[in-house]
Amino acid sequence: MISKGDFIVIHDLYAKGNSIREIARLMKLNRRTVSRKLQELECQPPAKRNIIKPSILEPYKQYIRDFIAKSDKRIPYSVILADIQEQGYQGSRSILQEFLTAEYKQLKQASKNESVVRFETAPGEQMQVDWTTIRWGKNPIYGFVAILGYSRQLFVYFTDNMEAQTLVQCHEKAFLFFGGVPKTILYDNMKTIVDKRDAYGKGKHKFNAPMFDQMKRLGFTIRLCAPYRAQTKGKVERSNSYIKGNFITQP
Repeated sequence: MISKGDFIVIHDLYAKGNSIREIARLMKLNRRTVSRKLQELECQPPAKRNIIKPSILEPYKQYIRDFIAKSDKRIPYSVILADIQEQGYQGSRSILQEFLTAEYKQLKQASKNESVVRFETAPGEQMQVDWTTIRWGKNPIYGFVAILGYSRQLFVYFTDNMEAQTLVQCHEKAFLFFGGVPKTILYDNMKTIVDKRDAYGKGKHKFNAPMFDQMKRLGFTIRLCAPYRAQTKGKVERSNSYIKGNFITQP
């Protein structure tokens, strides 16, 4: 695309008897460009680029992906819509429905392509732990959820934060409730558990100091899910879905 000034010069030089080759040399243009511009009666404005605006749902997409990946059942649109609206989403329901339809389609295809080996653990062998959010906003409610791998016995404790010291205290309450400490505790990659995966080599992680101290003091082993493999701790994930869908909170 050339400027309007160059377009006028091309036509002026040609009118004065200059050849296309000579005009192209003088203006340092391709001869085809000069020839094409001489066939135009006026300079054409540059084509407008179609600027694709990001979806109003864009800031919430990863949260939604993480949310639906934690449940083996399809979560109703209304539940997710209410959740992200509390976080500030102001878009329509139809945008969310279209996105969820596409995401669930991908999840269904992925489940066909990949089989997840489910395993059972012996009594006292494993506990699975996670946080779930019951209410967002200025007065949030978070649920610390712990479940024993063998018996499926569930412990839930509600807090107003998910800080490291709170997490340690919640573990203490869970151990008192269960009457003991399991050999291993399975987590996803929450920041209050692990500072850096594989920091000291493959499978040798740098754990958050408060949790590392508690692990050494009580003698359990921290085990992490592989990145983006939250379904590894499916027992606690299913409990999260139940808790989130069956508690009503007042604003």
